[in-house]
Amino acid sequence: MPAKLLRTLSLTALLLAAPIASAHAQASSVGTWKIEYARGQRMTNDVLTPVMGTGTLVIAAKGDSLTATLETGPRPDGTVAPPAQLRGVKTADGAHFVQKRQVNISMNGEQSTVEMTITWELHVAGDAITGSLTSVSANGELPPLDGPVKGTRSRA
Repeated sequence: MPAKLLRTLSLTALLLAAPIASAHAQASSVGTWKIEYARGQRMTNDVLTPVMGTGTLVIAAKGDSLTATLETGPRPDGTVAPPAQLRGVKTADGAHFVQKRQVNISMNGEQSTVEMTITWELHVAGDAITGSLTSVSANGELPPLDGPVKGTRSRA
């Protein structure tokens, strides 16, 4: 195959690949997301049920790392938690975050504070985000929480 034809075919392949790369960049996890997620759990009469919550997750890239701020909707008692900070990395189709936080719990009428580690696995497809979170207590005092995450990109 002549060198000129080979260069032309290579250039054509690069030009055809450019829109694909651009579409992939648009599927980035960076941006503002309106999400629904399992924010906690409640045990009543030995039955464990998830407590779902809503929030706004803002993801930003810093080098090869990601940061996120989660502003939540009101808790079941009407109060609003301060924004949570998450640290993470990009994955092939989304993001992986780890969050540490102190949570207040009420068990058998007694109040206590427990340190939790929450792992977020998020997958992006266009303007949709799905995934899961797993929450475990540092001392194993609470049962682990596994729950879904889903949402859409906010354009506002």
